[in-house]
Amino acid sequence: MRKMFTFSFIPQCNIFRGLANKRYHEYLDLLVKVLRLPGRKALREETWMAVVIDVTEHPIERPGTKQGRWYSGKSKRHVAKCQLIICLFTLQILSVVCGKGRMADVTLLKQCGLPLAEALEKYADAGYQGLDKLLANAFTPIKKPRNRPLTKTERAYNRALARLRVRIEHVNRRCKIFRVTKAVYRGNRRYLQKTWTVVAALVNYRYAE
Repeated sequence: MRKMFTFSFIPQCNIFRGLANKRYHEYLDLLVKVLRLPGRKALREETWMAVVIDVTEHPIERPGTKQGRWYSGKSKRHVAKCQLIICLFTLQILSVVCGKGRMADVTLLKQCGLPLAEALEKYADAGYQGLDKLLANAFTPIKKPRNRPLTKTERAYNRALARLRVRIEHVNRRCKIFRVTKAVYRGNRRYLQKTWTVVAALVNYRYAE
């Protein structure tokens, strides 16, 4: 009787699991339409004055194929990269873009093709080295040359830049409060962008002034 109960219960579990997954994606699609980020249109404007760009890594299950594209040498695991652009002063999340874990931060910014206004001041970390050659008013830390140490002025510049960039780390923490963006993502990776968009919109709504 115990075996009969077990085998008869398994198909019912699969039915409920499939129904729950269907309902989850229905609500996710609905939330994406209702909860919107300022997005591309806002980044074309100059009213934000200054933005901070950063990437946070989100662990995922090991892919069945093409695992190397998702493997991060920095974290030593399979991850997805989630790029956030926030307003420096209001800490509002303006855009979220997700990419593969092996991709360089600056490459992710290039491929997403976001239209950043020239007048915007853009602050980023060392992962965006060379950004000042691609975009106007872009600021990244000064990398130490091989043949000499950084000068006093260069170190002061890096410290001042770090004080500005650290604000986005607080926003990352706000997003990571949600378990779906903190724990290992076990869903289909093509829905990760929608998930992060909804979480970012909820964070904006929660901390709106």
